Amino acid sequence: MSDYSDYENEYEHLLLYEKIRKRNRKNKKRKPANFIVGAIHYVEDRLVHFDGKRKEFHEGMRPGVVCGFRGEENKLEIRWVPGSHLIKNREENEVVFLESRVEKFRYDTVLLLKYPQWFKPVTLGERYGKLSYEKNIELQQKCEAIWNGQKFS
Repeated sequence: MSDYSDYENEYEHLLLYEKIRKRNRKNKKRKPANFIVGAIHYVEDRLVHFDGKRKEFHEGMRPGVVCGFRGEENKLEIRWVPGSHLIKNREENEVVFLESRVEKFRYDTVLLLKYPQWFKPVTLGERYGKLSYEKNIELQQKCEAIWNGQKFS
């Protein structure tokens, strides 16, 4: 007799009735969040090109704010303006100043309205927060002035 016969007899009923479990296969694609104008999202810094002459990129994430949309639901593109914590020497009508103690940013930040970028929803990370009502209105007014009255959708 084998050394395992007692073991087999003792656990035979478990082997006969063991349930085959399905693996939990989660969809690895991120579902896009509900995007609204004024929502704060972080984007990988290497994806933000400003005027196209940028050569140095940081390894982290860059903050920015959603300021418009185009396209249909399945081909949606989001207009996003980058933020910077380098505040000096900025034209007041081309930036929105955000204080870190009021808005949800790590540092005092300026939104650089001259450098909007279009991103797919999956490129933007999860929503980090949203601008206060006053800053959202200021963002929309300045964007309309800079982009020749292009309305937000």
